[in-house]
Amino acid sequence: METPFVILLVDDDTFILEVLRIQLERALPEHITVERALSPREAIEMLEDWKKDSFQELALIVSDYLMPEMLGSDFLLKANELFPKARKMMLTGQAEMENVLRVLHEMSLFRYLSKPWEPAMMNKAVLAAVEDFIHYYQMEKKLEECLSKSV
Repeated sequence: METPFVILLVDDDTFILEVLRIQLERALPEHITVERALSPREAIEMLEDWKKDSFQELALIVSDYLMPEMLGSDFLLKANELFPKARKMMLTGQAEMENVLRVLHEMSLFRYLSKPWEPAMMNKAVLAAVEDFIHYYQMEKKLEECLSKSV
């Protein structure tokens, strides 16, 4: 059985969330699920719950930049504290380059994509991020296995 992986989408626009969810679910393998949060606060609660007891591995967080309660750049920095290994992407039509550069510098943003996005480009970027995470995850598991055998 394959390890279940999850992608978290964060945007205050329900239409954007739903369109992106449908698009990605059509493009991704079945063992990758897509979850949604309408605000950074809701997303942080979800992340804290996953941290406590989840059988899924959080592979990717895709966040809008401009949201009412918190900028996507600030949210991604908080999310990085909880899930430093998960890949992060920012999606927006309104980001200030200064904030994008800050996030790139502080936590290695995997990609920055603008709205409106080209579906094929979005699918390719998300798949690349998830594949990168899965590769890292598998290598880490093999290393743990080797270390446990040598002890």
